[in-house]
Amino acid sequence: MKKILLLGVLLLVLSLGKTVSAATGVVNGEGLDWEMSILPKPTLEEIEKERWQPILENDIGIYTYANDSIVKEHKLVSVLVKTVFTNKEVLERLNKQYASKLAGEDIITYCQLTIKFDVAKKMYLVEKTEIFAGQNNLIASKEVVGNNRQFATVPKNSFAEAMLEILLK
Repeated sequence: MKKILLLGVLLLVLSLGKTVSAATGVVNGEGLDWEMSILPKPTLEEIEKERWQPILENDIGIYTYANDSIVKEHKLVSVLVKTVFTNKEVLERLNKQYASKLAGEDIITYCQLTIKFDVAKKMYLVEKTEIFAGQNNLIASKEVVGNNRQFATVPKNSFAEAMLEILLK
């Protein structure tokens, strides 16, 4: 009887050792990178497309904002706005202006603006402007620093007014 009891205790101790071993694997992050979904996993292009939400479209281009870029600091709100140029005259002017920086067949396609809004006063400041050619080829970048940081009143019927309305919701 003592042998059976001793064998049972030994088996119990050995099985606890296996459990602890499995638990340490979970703590270390082993075996936890599985997913289950009916839908196919989105591609990087699809994720990037979902990131940009429409603001408005006018004769210059299509204005969108990155929904993950909105940062609120007290009364100021910062957001990244993208303008995809559709106006041929604007594109020609930009391509001439940045011709020395364009490689081969590249043409200007869009610009990104980092804009800070003073929501209470309905004013805005373009902190950074980046011009891109092709898919994501950065051509030029300009940042406002120092004494040049002056907020302006949001113009009526502009993309800035439409963006401010989105931020106020």
